[in-house]
Amino acid sequence: MISLQNLTEESLLENLEVRYNKDIIYTYTGSILVAMNPYQILSLYSMGTVKQYIGKRLGLLPPHVFATADESFRSMSENSKNQSIIIRFV
Repeated sequence: MISLQNLTEESLLENLEVRYNKDIIYTYTGSILVAMNPYQILSLYSMGTVKQYIGKRLGLLPPHVFATADESFRSMSENSKNQSIIIRFV
């Protein structure tokens, strides 16, 4: 989202709609993960997917909730930094 040339509410919503229609339910806005509920089962949550994200820098792989969780866990355990994850349902 951060790479959109024309950053307006309309362009943001259009980008989210295009991604959603391709079953790409996660996107980053900087270090913030935006997730859209697809109201269907997607194969995004296997142990293989979990393992792909362990120890990877945020942004190295496609956006995913596992990347956010791993980044938070590493910051907490390695750097003793407090972490907060905010989930908002709209």
